[in-house]
Amino acid sequence: MRNGRHASRTAFWASCLVFVLSLVFVAATSDGDVPAHFDGSGVVTRTESPWSFVATMAGVGLALGVLFAGARRWIRYIPAQMINLPDPRAHRYWTHPAQRATFDHMIAEDLEWIGAATIALLTWMTVVAGTTGSDDGSVSTWVLAAPTVAYVLGIAGYAMYVIRGGKYRVPEDYRPPS
Repeated sequence: MRNGRHASRTAFWASCLVFVLSLVFVAATSDGDVPAHFDGSGVVTRTESPWSFVATMAGVGLALGVLFAGARRWIRYIPAQMINLPDPRAHRYWTHPAQRATFDHMIAEDLEWIGAATIALLTWMTVVAGTTGSDDGSVSTWVLAAPTVAYVLGIAGYAMYVIRGGKYRVPEDYRPPS
């Protein structure tokens, strides 16, 4: 169990490191404008200087990183009445002081997995933009669509696992305090 506890954190920080390396790659290898926006068919519709692109992507990555990494710190400050759980019994169980730390840890872990996937998608888009010359002006639609669809399906699947799976199930023998 100990290794499983840190897998989400390791995956999140590894994805952040790879993202930073992708920014360094774009900054070091770009010799002209970098595509900053693609339309639905993969055609470049806007370009930026490499430094502007890297700064923008770094800002987006930093904001996402702070949001997902900060979850471990701020989740415990959310009042119990603001936590939305599927039924009153589950709410009483997970917001009870005896279970709240475990609940906070589990939610933070889920957010780290989602954050790792989000940063990985951002990394992919950064690399695609950094390796697509502004002269060419387009990429295959699948280069953009396939990872995005995989991301959406992965997040939806993970959400279903969290919602329908047994992770947050209340033990059968639990009796709420009177």
